[in-house]
Amino acid sequence: PDGHVASIGFAQSDDEGYSWQYRGTILTGDALQPTGFRGAESPSVVRNGNTFVMLYGNRYGDGRHQQIWSATAPMNADGSPGTWTKRGEV
Repeated sequence: PDGHVASIGFAQSDDEGYSWQYRGTILTGDALQPTGFRGAESPSVVRNGNTFVMLYGNRYGDGRHQQIWSATAPMNADGSPGTWTKRGEV
């Protein structure tokens, strides 16, 4: 009800998961309604060559409805994802 739209962030571990460093928000959900729970959730990411592909849910309708959306990011020189680009509903 406060206008919040859920987003997806990126955290990275350099010690096999013992500690994590937050790298920021990488994707903001789309607000397909004026109020209620909505936005991006439950991401799954795979690498296809030099491109990362993400499938994620985008909830709307007071959280009762969900679409599956996709986004892609190029691989940086260090092997991490670059800037994410939304591709839309799958």
